[in-house]
Amino acid sequence: MNSVIKIILLSVLVFILSIPLSMKPTAGESDHTPIRIHLSWEGDPRTELTVMWETAGMTDSIVEYGSDLRYGSSEKNVSSKPDWANGYIHQVKLGGLKAGREYHYRCGSPGYWSGDFTFRTAPEIPEDFSFLVIGDSRNPGNNNDDLNGWEMVVQSMKDDIRENQDKYDFIHFLGDNIYNPNQQLVWEKWFDILSIVSRETVFMESIGNHEYDYSSSEVVPNYFGQFAFPGNELWYSYNYSNAHIISLDTDGDFSPESPQYHWLVNDLERVSKDEENKWIIVMFHRPPFTSGGKGDQDVKEYLCPLFDQYGVDLVLAGHMHIYERFYPLDQTGEVMDRNESDYDDPPVPVYIVDGCAGAPQYSSYPKDWTAYMEKEFGYSRISVSLDGTLHFEHLQVRGGQRKVVDEFEILKRDAIYVIEEEADDPESRTNMMWIVIFIVVFVIIICIVLLMVKGSGKDRDNYEERGGNGSALVSINPLPDESATSEDEKK
Repeated sequence: MNSVIKIILLSVLVFILSIPLSMKPTAGESDHTPIRIHLSWEGDPRTELTVMWETAGMTDSIVEYGSDLRYGSSEKNVSSKPDWANGYIHQVKLGGLKAGREYHYRCGSPGYWSGDFTFRTAPEIPEDFSFLVIGDSRNPGNNNDDLNGWEMVVQSMKDDIRENQDKYDFIHFLGDNIYNPNQQLVWEKWFDILSIVSRETVFMESIGNHEYDYSSSEVVPNYFGQFAFPGNELWYSYNYSNAHIISLDTDGDFSPESPQYHWLVNDLERVSKDEENKWIIVMFHRPPFTSGGKGDQDVKEYLCPLFDQYGVDLVLAGHMHIYERFYPLDQTGEVMDRNESDYDDPPVPVYIVDGCAGAPQYSSYPKDWTAYMEKEFGYSRISVSLDGTLHFEHLQVRGGQRKVVDEFEILKRDAIYVIEEEADDPESRTNMMWIVIFIVVFVIIICIVLLMVKGSGKDRDNYEERGGNGSALVSINPLPDESATSEDEKK
């Protein structure tokens, strides 16, 4: 009886101890599991990176990172739950990174880590690079959260990134994420879609009119709280390789008396004197020129003259839900070059409208200044090479399939880059030093061996010349004959 009771008690104890293990949430079910992960730059893309994510419950904000799956470094921050959020927002900035390196990382907290992902920092020395441009993904209206077009475009970009072996260094979005920026549930759906690319490819944005609250004319806190961009996050710039990229807020004040205008002039003044940044690319939401309606006259009046003055190469905008490429236009909209696809040092920028990342499509018809127009969903690819060329492609996305429907190239002779010397990398220099030492030691050893072999050969030749048989190196004179000496003495 006692043995039976012991067995029963032991079984109950095992069952009780197993309850916490069986009830522990698995990955994807825990309210601490990181979701909606996205990367961005707040500072220098060569040495800094910000990781953001969300959890349903409160937990630590930790990013472990390193050159391999052992990670080795970590950064920590405190999570927050703003009034507008349904969960906890996590934001961790990584600093002191090495330029041009691939890093592994994971985010979350002990026991609730994300998967392992990778990112790459910007190069120290200019090199070829590519990035993607998209704009206007918003759902149709307040009572319609349809983001099917956005999902199709993002999936196409993911396939493109995978098939091209992660060659795209970042994505820049041209504004209008969702229709009503106060609807956090739609934001969450939007981020769920984006995260399949943004957890390994940096995502930057130029703010649009649908990030503003129409009742207050202020940017909604949902935007600031879920992104991390440089400066005030409304207008900023960053460098990548030999390109300078400017992001503006065309729904804010950019009149000549405004802080944004003065910042832009100073930024253009500085970059125009910087010999490292050969390309100037400007991105914002409202286009100065469009065939689908009236372009923004303030952009045309205040900003386009600056683009001409400071030699801006490419200007991209959204807002109109089409893709339209213009012939190179001056600040008044006059066509300066009617070449269809190749531009040799054009004196004015090439303007692009790219607002077809999922928003309801507009009807539009090309005009005299239109080089190409497309009314399907899609996105664009930009490749900048050290041979002085910028290659642009726009891809149509239909039924989950993508194809290039427009492309052109700008040749900028001033942007041809000649590598004069290798980067001064201390690690490479140390490795080279050890290689040189090894070669020197190896040569010395070979010389010693050759000298020894050569010396022994000379000794052998000397002995043979003396009549030896090679068994000794010195000859021994025979002893005198004692018997002969005795006979002589007797005589």
